[in-house]
Amino acid sequence: MTHSVAIACQGGGSHTAFTAGVLQHLLEQRIQEQYNIVGFSGTSGGAVCALLAWYELAEASDTNGQRLIDFWMDNSSSLWWEQIGNMMVVNTMRSQQRGLLPNIASTPYSTVAGWLRDMLNEFSPRDEFVNFRTLLEKHIDFDRVQDLSDSHQARLLLGAVDVLSGDFKVFNSRKGEIQVEAVLASAALPTLFEAVPIGGTVYWDGLLSQNPPLLPLVDDGAPHERPDEIRVIQVNPVRREHIPESPDDITDRRNQLMGNLSLHHEMRLITLMNRWIKQSSRFDWLWRNLKPVTVRCIQMSDELNGLDLSSKFDRAPDLIERLIDGGRTQAAAFLANTEEHTLIAA
Repeated sequence: MTHSVAIACQGGGSHTAFTAGVLQHLLEQRIQEQYNIVGFSGTSGGAVCALLAWYELAEASDTNGQRLIDFWMDNSSSLWWEQIGNMMVVNTMRSQQRGLLPNIASTPYSTVAGWLRDMLNEFSPRDEFVNFRTLLEKHIDFDRVQDLSDSHQARLLLGAVDVLSGDFKVFNSRKGEIQVEAVLASAALPTLFEAVPIGGTVYWDGLLSQNPPLLPLVDDGAPHERPDEIRVIQVNPVRREHIPESPDDITDRRNQLMGNLSLHHEMRLITLMNRWIKQSSRFDWLWRNLKPVTVRCIQMSDELNGLDLSSKFDRAPDLIERLIDGGRTQAAAFLANTEEHTLIAA
């Protein structure tokens, strides 16, 4: 029986260009010919990467992950005015974290925010740089997504949170839920984007829920859709060598811990599930549709782990390229020794 693999992509703003590099290398190495790819999941920027990889496999195209690279380079600040604006945003954030500028609370619902959006949409030479919907629709034909969902063997799951009820939401390709609004919802950071209305409620960024969804990969769907192994692409560092003392270091570490909170929770549950399945032979009927799952992780290098919180909003081309290259390197190291990257053994 062919080994079944699902890939889960953690969110983290521009840092998810690292994920694009990982996925590009895996597709280039024809992972889909070595394993039975049964699912992709992702949150925020990870949702975008998961969608792009899933879409490429569903189309049975032979671009070797180039769609991922094209998206992230298109998302970077290529024109001179984009570079100036990007630099101003990142430097302002860093100055606020260091206490050099006041940290003024903002809301995307304010008059000023609305005026700024209208001005950018009106005068920007590249609409895809200032309008996330336009960028997504440039690289994904969402009119084809449902047809591909019906024919493609891999599920696609994107995480978000219901703002009003607080319930976690996983948009599922098997249920016809993957449209541009679902991706926008998963990436709707509350301080930057208005909540996205879908089906009578509104959604925010999935970083506040499952980052990325793991349990739905193993306890939902048909038995043949459940993986033997989940490969997590993680952009938030797990460990830190030194105690954070400065304001910006404390902010960085707090953000990293929050980004990993739901991931660690779901991995603990998978560990318990594996243990129960192995030890509860008298209650096989409880687990008839489940099986032990191995979880392996592809993480950033120590060098990239040193990036600060502000860099998650940095769209400078050199940073995006550095992250993509780092992803390729870490993916190659992972393929060279997958056992070394095992976090949970089946």
